Amino acid sequence: MNFLAPRTSLKPGQPLPWSRSAPVWLTVFAVLALATSPLTADDTPSHPAAAVVTNYLMAVVGQDWKDASEHVALDALQRRQAQFVEAVQTSPTIDIERARLEGLGVRDLEELRRMSPREFYERERDAMHRPLNVTPATLERKKATLKVSFIAVVEESDEIAHALVRTSQETLDTVIEEMLVLTLEKQPDNAWRVVPDAQRPLISPLSGDE
Repeated sequence: MNFLAPRTSLKPGQPLPWSRSAPVWLTVFAVLALATSPLTADDTPSHPAAAVVTNYLMAVVGQDWKDASEHVALDALQRRQAQFVEAVQTSPTIDIERARLEGLGVRDLEELRRMSPREFYERERDAMHRPLNVTPATLERKKATLKVSFIAVVEESDEIAHALVRTSQETLDTVIEEMLVLTLEKQPDNAWRVVPDAQRPLISPLSGDE
């Protein structure tokens, strides 16, 4: 899909919706919404990526990292593991290196490297969320009340899609609402999977560089 701005009813010089206070991606989706038929809050798009988004968010909210990992693209998991290995290797002190390894329950870098990307993801996510001490009752409440409302699912190409969703969930004493954008890529098996780091700059060598 062409991401150049389509013709709209905006006057010259008029700011796009949310453009002054929101991230760039939200402005992009605002432009797309002006050019396409918007979904109602109760609609779930027929695009197969939509079901993946819902299942992924349900797993994340419930901190079921094994299930969540199944909805994440393998190359994204591999990048995440490689970045963690590099962070451990460049730890400023031995104590910090040891703490990073112990957080994942491994003894050394070699054991970390041997770990599958999905197992690494499960352990790394658990290590990040464990200190929050979210109670089982709170997790159950969050899962039971999670609502995922799709605003748009847009295909950038046959292999890349972006979903803009508004989520709502409850803890035992609060309501949490978020606007999220998730990028998904079609895998070799034709399944769509989430690419969590898709909004980060991706630096690759030019062809022919050594």
